[in-house]
Amino acid sequence: MKTKLPSLAILQVADTGPLDSLVVMLNSVGIFCALPNYLLQGELRRLGCDSVLSVDDLVRSGSYDPPRETLPIVGPKDMERRDVLFVDIKAQKNHAKVTKRWPHLAYRQLWYRINGGKPEHVINTKGDHGDEVNPPCPVLTPNQWYGKGWVDTTTDDNKIFRTNSPCKSYSCWPPFVAINDYDPSTRWTHSWERPICLVHNVVGWGYGPLTDKFREMGVALHGERSPDGLLKHREVPTRLSKCLAYVHLKISDAPGYALYEALAAGCPVICTRKLIWKCRMQELLIPNVTCLVFDKETHAPFSTEDLVQCEHEVRQHLKDLTSPEYNERIGMAGRQQLTKIMWNEANDKESLHEFLTRHYGA
Repeated sequence: MKTKLPSLAILQVADTGPLDSLVVMLNSVGIFCALPNYLLQGELRRLGCDSVLSVDDLVRSGSYDPPRETLPIVGPKDMERRDVLFVDIKAQKNHAKVTKRWPHLAYRQLWYRINGGKPEHVINTKGDHGDEVNPPCPVLTPNQWYGKGWVDTTTDDNKIFRTNSPCKSYSCWPPFVAINDYDPSTRWTHSWERPICLVHNVVGWGYGPLTDKFREMGVALHGERSPDGLLKHREVPTRLSKCLAYVHLKISDAPGYALYEALAAGCPVICTRKLIWKCRMQELLIPNVTCLVFDKETHAPFSTEDLVQCEHEVRQHLKDLTSPEYNERIGMAGRQQLTKIMWNEANDKESLHEFLTRHYGA
C-alpha cells in the first residue's frame, strides 16, 4: 500500500509569493523543501529547460521579498536521490528534458502551474509550448480550470468540455502566507491617496489602450516596465492601506499575488469581467460584493465604444469609493472571502496528502 511520500522536494519556483504558499502546503504533509543552487540551475538551463530563474535575482530587483522561510540550497547530486520530488513551474515543457537527464524522476515530477487561463496545447513557429490539457505529470495549481482529478478546456467553437481521461490535478486557492502583514483597520483613519495598479509591463496584459486614460484618472501604474515605475515590495502594505482602490489591469491571472495583497489589506479591488470569466475566478471575485468590475466577457478586441465604456465604469467606481462606508464594505468583503476560500492546513491537509500519496507514495 502506497503511504510514504518523498522526503525532499526541490522547488524550481522563483516567485516568492507562490513559493511561500507551496512550502506551507508541502510542509504540512511532511515534505522537506529546498531550492536549486546555481550548479543545478545551470544544469537545467543546459538541458534547455524553460523559466529557470533565481530567487535571489528576483529579490535583488526589489519587486519581491525574500521567502518567508530560509530554505536550504541543493545541487545536482540531490537530484539523484530516490526520495526526491522535483517541482517545476514549467513541467509541461521541461518534463521530458528532466526525465532524460534523471530517468528515475519520470514519475517524481510535479507541475506547479501558477498561470491562469484555459488549458491549451499551443504549437506554433516558436515550437511546442507543452500540452496543458494532457500534462506529462501531476499538477498542483491555483488555476480553477483544473479540478481534483480532471481538467476543462474548450472546443474550436468555444464550447466547454471536460476531458475524458483524468488529468492528475489538484486545484486550490493557495494560502497567502503574508496575510497577517496587512491590517485593514488602518484604512479608514485618513484621507485617501491615489488608486494604484501593481502589474509588471502593464501594457502587455491586454489593457494597453487604456493605460493613458487610467493615469489621467489618477491611477498610478507601478511595476517593472510600467509607466509609474517599480514600487518596492516592502512599500506595498503601506500603499494599500492608504490608496482609494486597487485597479487590476490584467486579462489573465491565477489568482495573482497583487490581488491577494489588495484583498488582504481590505483595499477595494476594481478588476475586469474578462479576468473573472477567462480565469474562472467567480468564487473569489464577486462583482459588487468582493470587487467592482468593468469591461465585457468577450474574446473580441476593443472597439472605440468599449474603451469609452471602460473609462466610464472605472470613473464611477472611483467616485463611489470615496464613501468610507462603501469603501469599507467592498474592501472587507474581499478580505473575508479570501480568508474563507483559500487553502488552510486544518481543512485541506488531508486532501492534499491523499493527492500526493496517490501519485508519489511508495
